[in-house]
Amino acid sequence: MWTDFSNFVVNMLFSIISVVTIIYYLLLLNKYKNYNTKEYKKNILLLVIGLIFVIVFIIIFMNIYYKFNLFNSILNV
Repeated sequence: MWTDFSNFVVNMLFSIISVVTIIYYLLLLNKYKNYNTKEYKKNILLLVIGLIFVIVFIIIFMNIYYKFNLFNSILNV
């Protein structure tokens, strides 16, 4: 029961974080109408780096979380 709830909370948290990040980047890109500026190119680079960082962070955190959960369930048995 508790592990199901904690899995749900973690999944919801990451869903909310990813949706907010994507909306933020879309709004940031929408601010720049002239696509040839250095500012726009810098923001595209930041967007790509940010998305890669978010994906890697989620993968690492989920790995740690589920390994800890697995370890916990082994201890309980």
